[in-house]
Amino acid sequence: MPLTTEMIHHCMHAATSAAYQAGSVIMKHYGNTIEVGSKGKASMGADVVTNVDVAAQERILNVLENVYPELIGVLAEESGYDKDPSRFEKEYFWCIDPIDGTLPFIMQTNGFSVHIGLIARDGSPVLGVVYAPAFDKITQGIVGEGTWIDGRKINIGDVEDGPLYLIYSKHESLPENNNRVLNRIISALKEEPGITKVRVTPYELTSVHQVRFDQMQPFVVLGFPDETGGCGLWDIAASAAFTKASGAWFSDMFGNPIHLNKEGDPYVQRNGILFASHESLAKATVKTFREYWGAVGPKRL
Repeated sequence: MPLTTEMIHHCMHAATSAAYQAGSVIMKHYGNTIEVGSKGKASMGADVVTNVDVAAQERILNVLENVYPELIGVLAEESGYDKDPSRFEKEYFWCIDPIDGTLPFIMQTNGFSVHIGLIARDGSPVLGVVYAPAFDKITQGIVGEGTWIDGRKINIGDVEDGPLYLIYSKHESLPENNNRVLNRIISALKEEPGITKVRVTPYELTSVHQVRFDQMQPFVVLGFPDETGGCGLWDIAASAAFTKASGAWFSDMFGNPIHLNKEGDPYVQRNGILFASHESLAKATVKTFREYWGAVGPKRL
């Protein structure tokens, strides 16, 4: 049984409430002594977990667990992706990252937010909520209806004369081959109509383009292919939903759709990740990437 429009709106209301409540839990602990543990991951950003992550997730689950439980399963980062098979058994599932950016949260810097997405069993996004509690900024999107930031609906218009923001994960330009491809992409984007300059910003992949949505500036957010899998479903599900809802672009770096519910593999960056405000910018990025990645990087996985 598919969710009706009324039911989806109810899900959005519940996810928004859950995000605000989790944000309250997070900010109550912000700046205080917290317990930091390890998940045994190679990357420090993916490895760290705190008692606040767990408490925020518990608050989210308390809100969402009774929202159409016969239709909606759960994938929550701090519960382990292989612990609950309900996302393969039910029509939909909640995809939850209680603190996206745990490391910035620990370091008391910008870059952490609550992510809640609703994904269909076939891997397509339905809705997403991203809440940045330090700024009290919320982004909500329902596919087929639109995206709102702090209650203001976002309309993606034509690319007007001005700068483009190219945003990439902080480690992306470190390997020499990646840097060569990145520079080629920058050169290609400079040639796009309406783009007066390209401003390159290293940042976290999963939520920084929320800022550019808010400022209505052209952007490209990219992550090169990562053989280890890179970002998890919980990292991008909500962002993928509100990106698609706005009419902006979301794909892998080869221009193909990213499946958000692959069995046995919750990591989604094996073929890279690409968000873009406009289709023309995405296609220019994909074209250049395809041309040069094959010469310096691994083949598509």
